[in-house]
Amino acid sequence: MKIIDLTRPLSIDTPIFPGDEAPKIEQIKHFEDDGYRMKRLTITTHTGTHIDSPSHLFKAGASLDDVEPEQFFGTAIVADVSSTKKKIEISDIKLTKADIFNADFLLLYTGAEETMETEGAEAQVPVLSLEAANFLASMPLKGIGLDAMSPDEIKSRELKNHKAFFHSKMIIIENLINLKKLPFGKPFCLAALPLLVANSDGCPARVVAIL
Repeated sequence: MKIIDLTRPLSIDTPIFPGDEAPKIEQIKHFEDDGYRMKRLTITTHTGTHIDSPSHLFKAGASLDDVEPEQFFGTAIVADVSSTKKKIEISDIKLTKADIFNADFLLLYTGAEETMETEGAEAQVPVLSLEAANFLASMPLKGIGLDAMSPDEIKSRELKNHKAFFHSKMIIIENLINLKKLPFGKPFCLAALPLLVANSDGCPARVVAIL
């Protein structure tokens, strides 16, 4: 068994969605003075690798703690769409309908992990067309994940792709890393476990692939 961590570490340098509050990590107890160590974390619910729930955008949407634990574990498959210029169409995913239908999660490798390191969080990366998002939302998936900040364009106000997935009661896993270390097009087990925060519209998660 091999485990690949798909989680972006939290630090003061963690890339954030443009306009969001940067994480703060403070050392508040020191071993020399207090006999133990403790840090204070100040983060938003959408910092680092995290999961969005429907309450993020819908007034009556389910919060993350309403989601059953089974929703965060299952079979996943990765599609390499990094060569796409702007809009990811169904044909760019290069998986059969059966491949997607038989998976619990579809992960999209857009190349955003590398782009963020060189061009910053606002760099343009390929995003799903609404047609492709609606197609994926029609599949019996538990969720969709990607290495980008969002399944919609960074400057989008309507967030139609988010809403398409939420209407289908799917979770959205954002800001993944190490997707190119996974076998594209071949199923594996995925665990994407968020912190259990009451009434949460989203929360940081530890996400791992089990090969």
